[in-house]
Amino acid sequence: MNDITFETADNEPDQHQVQSPYLMMVQSVSHELRSVFGIISGMHSLLPLASGEDERRDMFHRLQNNTEYAAQLFTALEDYCAMETGPVQVESSSFRPAGALEYIRKKAQPMLERRRASLTLDGDREMRVDGDEEKVQCIVRNLVFHLAGVARVRDIAVTWGQSAHSWHVNVNYLGEPLPAWLFYAGDQSYDESIGSHVGLLIVRRLVSVLGGKIREMPVETPGRRGIALHFPL
Repeated sequence: MNDITFETADNEPDQHQVQSPYLMMVQSVSHELRSVFGIISGMHSLLPLASGEDERRDMFHRLQNNTEYAAQLFTALEDYCAMETGPVQVESSSFRPAGALEYIRKKAQPMLERRRASLTLDGDREMRVDGDEEKVQCIVRNLVFHLAGVARVRDIAVTWGQSAHSWHVNVNYLGEPLPAWLFYAGDQSYDESIGSHVGLLIVRRLVSVLGGKIREMPVETPGRRGIALHFPL
């Protein structure tokens, strides 16, 4: 008689233990949103207990920052889901990086002022390139919000220019280094903080979609970091 063997649960991979980076990212963003909503709810409950105008104003300031952060997480999660539901279309046109980046600064200015941060721009204002202006803006917007809103960087400088075969946007800031996986293609070593870093994940994906490269850039000034974004002409 032939023996019949049966596989037990111990022989099978546990689907709850083997998680894809995508599932981990979505779960982490959801956890981050729950945490932010907990803070918002707590601040809402404390508002009636404010002892004076200064304390009330400070509570509203913190409430606004956390509401803004939640809105950014929702936007980033929406963008991420859109990238996962089908191929990302690239719509190329001629545009001025100066105009595209000035628009980002104008939209970010209220957030920067509330967080006592600054964003300076410097580059050839007449330079024109061919590319997807909207996606370039999305890349820079996510970087700026992450630096000012998540990493609490106060001083951000953006420059741009071009060489024979590519054009670039350099982001220089005073603060801690960004996670290593941002700069290395194929690196999936995300951790539990990926929820707060979802904007950086979108940056990496969009740079790849545009055929570009993102690199750490050496900066001579102690404490300052550099990010170089290169796009083909």
